[in-house]
Amino acid sequence: MRSIIKNKKALSDIVAVVMIIALSVIAAGLVWAYISPSISGLSPEFNCLNAQIDQLLKIENACFNTATGDVELTISRTLNPSYNINNIEFSIINQDGSVDNYYCGQGCNGAEILSPGSIKTYYFTSSNSQPTEIFVGADGCNLDSLVINPSC
Repeated sequence: MRSIIKNKKALSDIVAVVMIIALSVIAAGLVWAYISPSISGLSPEFNCLNAQIDQLLKIENACFNTATGDVELTISRTLNPSYNINNIEFSIINQDGSVDNYYCGQGCNGAEILSPGSIKTYYFTSSNSQPTEIFVGADGCNLDSLVINPSC
């Protein structure tokens, strides 16, 4: 009979340890549930000022090809992959003050958004024979501009 009593006492110690471990796991889960939203909020979102400072998109060259009537624009994108670009806007200012706007986003015909660290040349047919300046932006944020070279 004494061996049964000793076993019951040992069993209650085991149950107590298991309950302490279970309570510790539950407490850790509650702390994680409380802190997790704060931690996920630390990831960077698209910020226009930071994109301008980091030179997310930079115009490398812009010229007007008189033979084809196209504006040839070469732009580069920084290696920083934390910025997710949904669309790129191009605005060509003409000598007469008119503006030609172009857009590249999801579903562009043949035009792709640059991947991080890449350089790409875009060709735009100008509605005016004298384009003077080009602006490049992403997601509504103006990132760079350059005077267009009158000949390529």
